[in-house]
Amino acid sequence: MVFRHFSKEIQKLIEKKGFTEPTISQKMGIPEILSGKNVLIIAPTSSGKTESAFLPLLDIIHRKKMKPVSLLYITPLKSLNRDMLKRLFWWADNLDINITVRHGDTSQQERKEQREMPAKVFITTPETLGAILPGKKMRKHLRNVEFVIVDEIHELCENKRGTQLSLLLERLKNIAGDFQRIGLSATVGSPKAVAEFLGKNVKIIRADSEKKFKIKVILPEENAKKIADQLLITESAAARLNALYKIINNHKSSLVFTNTRQTAEVLSSRLRQLDKEFLQDVHHSSISKVARITIEENFKKEKLKTLICTSSLELGIDIGSIETVVQYMSPRQTIKLIQRVGRSGHTIKEESKGSILASSDDDIFESAVIAKRALEKRLEKIKIYKEPKDVLASQIVGLTLEKYGITSKEIFSIIKEAYPFRKMEEKEFIKLIKFLANLHFFWLSPYKANKNSCDENYQLRRSRKAWQYYYENLSTIPDIWRYKVISVVENEPVGYLDEGFVAEYGEPGNSFVFRGRTWKIIDVSENKVFVEPFEDIQSAVPAWEGELIPVPLAVAKEVGELRKTIAKALNSKKNIIEKIRRQYHVNDFGVKNMIKTIKKQKKYFVPDFYNWLLEQHQDFLILHTCAGSLVNNTLGRYLSFIISEETGISVQLKTDPYRIIIKSFAKPEQVIKILNNAHDLKNTLIKNLERSSLFKWRFIHVAKRFGVMQRNVKFQNISLPKVIDIYRKLT
Repeated sequence: MVFRHFSKEIQKLIEKKGFTEPTISQKMGIPEILSGKNVLIIAPTSSGKTESAFLPLLDIIHRKKMKPVSLLYITPLKSLNRDMLKRLFWWADNLDINITVRHGDTSQQERKEQREMPAKVFITTPETLGAILPGKKMRKHLRNVEFVIVDEIHELCENKRGTQLSLLLERLKNIAGDFQRIGLSATVGSPKAVAEFLGKNVKIIRADSEKKFKIKVILPEENAKKIADQLLITESAAARLNALYKIINNHKSSLVFTNTRQTAEVLSSRLRQLDKEFLQDVHHSSISKVARITIEENFKKEKLKTLICTSSLELGIDIGSIETVVQYMSPRQTIKLIQRVGRSGHTIKEESKGSILASSDDDIFESAVIAKRALEKRLEKIKIYKEPKDVLASQIVGLTLEKYGITSKEIFSIIKEAYPFRKMEEKEFIKLIKFLANLHFFWLSPYKANKNSCDENYQLRRSRKAWQYYYENLSTIPDIWRYKVISVVENEPVGYLDEGFVAEYGEPGNSFVFRGRTWKIIDVSENKVFVEPFEDIQSAVPAWEGELIPVPLAVAKEVGELRKTIAKALNSKKNIIEKIRRQYHVNDFGVKNMIKTIKKQKKYFVPDFYNWLLEQHQDFLILHTCAGSLVNNTLGRYLSFIISEETGISVQLKTDPYRIIIKSFAKPEQVIKILNNAHDLKNTLIKNLERSSLFKWRFIHVAKRFGVMQRNVKFQNISLPKVIDIYRKLT
C-alpha cells in the first residue's frame, strides 16, 4: 500500500484520520510525487487528490527539515485559500510544520510576521505571488521553494490569469532554481495542453474514471397555475420553481446552480415568496466575504437545506455533504455540468447525482446534448491563452524591480520558458521593451556581455514609476464600472448595468430586458443610462456583471443533429421517445415537448449546422444556424457591418448559439448575397471592430494594463481613434 512509503509519523496521522485504503488518485499519484516527478492529477471532487499531492510533500518537508518557504500552494480563489488552510492545518500542525495563507485580505501585521518569520507552507493566489516576488526579504525566503501545487488548474489555463501565473512561476524558478510542479483538477478536456502549460516533463495521472455520475434532464409539466398567479410569473417559470422546490425538499442537502447572479437572486426571492420558512440562501461573488463564510458554515451545519449559487461554489470549497445538485436551465458547457454535479456524493464511492431543470425549445435540446456528452465524458477542449503583451508588460517591469540593471537577454530567456510565450520572437520582445521604456517605467541602455557580441541587448534600470505601475496591475481582471439605469418616464432609477454591457449594447436606440420589462436606450451619460419602456420581440438580456459563458460549436452542432434525428424519425413514423429518453436522459414530458417542437417546425424547415434557415419578420431578419455563440456573434457582426455600409443605416444585432437576429431594412436576398461573397471576412471584421463600443471598452482595459491610461478612465470619455493611431505600430 502506498501509505507505507511515508514516515511513521505520517502513517500514524493517516490511521488517526481513518484513511484505511488509498483512493485511486493516491495510489497513482503518491509514488510519482515521492520520486520527484512533475505531475498533473485529474481526479473527481472528494477523491482525495489534494491529500495525494500534499501528504507526500509534507512528509518530505518533515523528514528533511526543510527551510521556509518550502511549498507554495496556489489556488484561483481567496475563498479556496481559506478552505485549504482549514483542511490542511491539522496535518501540518501535527507534524509541527507551520502553514499560512497570504492574499489581498491579509492584514499588514500578518504580512510583517510572514516577512520576518515565514511559514514553511504558503497558500496563496497568482496575484499575491506577483506581489511578494519583488520584496527583498520575501525573495530571500522564496529561494527555498522546492514544491509548487497549482489547484483547480483548469480555471486558469484559458485566461490571462493563467498566462500571468505561467510567467510568475518562471520568475520564481529564476530565484529558487527548478522546483517540483504538481497540478490538480477535477475536469480537464485537454490534459496534454494543461500538462505543457504547467511545466516540462509533466506526467499525466488520470484517476477520473472511478467516479460515477447520474444526470437527468427534466422539463416540468405546466401544472402550477396557482403559483404563477401568486407570484405573477409565467406558468412555465412557476412549473420550474415548483419542481425545484420539490427536489430540494426530497433531499437532505442540495446545491442549485444558475448561470448568472441575477438568476440566483430571483430564484431565491421566489422560493422565499413561495415558502417563507424555507431554509435556503444565496451564494455568489458579489456577496461580502463575511456573509459568504457565514452562509457556508450554516450550510455545513445543516442550518440550510440548499444554496442557490453561481460558479462561486463550483470549485472544491468544503461545505459538507451534498446529496444532489440542480442546474437551473442549461449549463451551456459540458465541463461546467461535470464540475457542478461532481460536488454531490461526499465520497468517491458515492454516485454524483444531478438534474438539469430545463425550459422548452432551445434549452431542452441543449440540456439533453450536454447531459449525454457529460455522461460520455466528452469535455470541451482547453485553449491556452497565448502571448498577451499587456500581461507580459507588467511581468517585464516586475523583473526590473527584482534586479536593477537586468538585461533584455536575461528577461527574454526567463519568459521563453513560460508555455504561452514559448514561440515569441525576440524582435517582438525588443519592440515591447522599447515601448515600455517610452512610458518611462525604466531606462534602456545598450549592453554588451563582451566586446565581440553583436546581439541586440539592453540593460533595464527601473524608474520610480515602475513600482506604482507594477502594483496597480497585479490583477489581470479589469475594474468594472456600473451605470445607473434611469427611466425618463418616471424619472426614477430602474437598476444598474455593468460597463461591459453598456460598451457592447449601450447605443441609443438599442433595447434590452431588465426586471421583466423591455427598455429602449435614449442616452448614455457619464455614469447613467437613460431609458424608456419599449415593446420589442427580441432584446439583449444584461447578465449581472459579465456575459453568459459561450455555448461551444460542438454542442450547438449536436443540437442540430438531434433536431434532424427527430425529424427523420417523424418522417419514417418511428417511435423515437424511448431512444431519446435512454440516450439523452430526458423525462417523458421533455421528450414529448422536443418532438412537438420539431413536428411544428417540420412543416417549414428544420435547420441544423449544415442547413441554415433565413426568415423575415417585419423589419427583423433571423438566420438559424446551430453554430454556437462565438461563430454566430462573429458572423452576425460581419453581416451587420456589411449591411450598414451598403444601406448607410445602423443595424441592431442580437445573437445566441442558434440564430442571428438583425433589425434592418435589408432583404433576405441581400443577406444571402453577402454570405455567398464573404471572402474577406477577417479584414472586414478587424476594420469595423475598431469603430465598435465593445472594441473601445476592451482596448481601454488593455491600455490601462500597459500603463498608457489611468485606471479611473471611463470608456466613453476617450477619443479612441487618436489613441489607436498613436499605438497602432505596436501591433
